[in-house]
Amino acid sequence: MSGTLTSTRLVLVPWLPEQLVEKSDRIGWSPVTFAFADPRVCLVCAHTLPGAMASARVLEKCGFTRVPDVVDPEDGLVWRFERRR
Repeated sequence: MSGTLTSTRLVLVPWLPEQLVEKSDRIGWSPVTFAFADPRVCLVCAHTLPGAMASARVLEKCGFTRVPDVVDPEDGLVWRFERRR
């Protein structure tokens, strides 16, 4: 996974699904650690498609909390998860 941190957004290149199964614990934690290393970052959010229970479990295991769903301009309705500093 690679990422670029700007003052307002962390953009990540996602893992392929087969890599997610192998590395689920590390996937969720690494971007959070990277983002929170910058003192300007106070919130990390993640989106997953509704019904993606495995993805939701990984996010929850990594300290994310599910918040109200949102409509993403590209993906439509998505589940939103947040983790605050």
